[in-house]
Amino acid sequence: MMFDTAPWWMHALWLASPAFAANLAPPVLNKLFPKLNYPMDFGTNVLGTNKTWRGFIGGSAVGGLIGFLLGLNILYSFAIATAALAGDALSSLAKRRFKLAPGAPCWGLDQLDYIVAFLAISLIWVEWRWNEVLLIILVGGFGSTICNVAAHKMGLKNKPW
Repeated sequence: MMFDTAPWWMHALWLASPAFAANLAPPVLNKLFPKLNYPMDFGTNVLGTNKTWRGFIGGSAVGGLIGFLLGLNILYSFAIATAALAGDALSSLAKRRFKLAPGAPCWGLDQLDYIVAFLAISLIWVEWRWNEVLLIILVGGFGSTICNVAAHKMGLKNKPW
């Protein structure tokens, strides 16, 4: 593998890169393919209006492809990319159950949903150390917050969270 001899932090971020890419992809895909806007919940509003098949399938594909291009196992890459987006969809389901409107912020859950889901699935392949998990939580949590604000300023997202 490409980063086997890299420092621990670089190796951890490399293994997380498909999930990070998958989480960043949906707003970009929304701008590139605005007409492919089919809700994951088929219009029932169980997940809300912001969860689409375009984002889920496209984000999984982007994450899987990024992982593959970085030298990761293709199955691993697609699995954790898909798990990350499934975690995001599950958090939307939880937010609807808590009566939060689609797009409403829920600090903590919004930043960690995809990380917890991809880390859980990645355990099939990876034995994470505590410092790697902490790094991924910090980089992923703060990174997604920074990227969401930037995406909002660039017009890729309606809200900065």
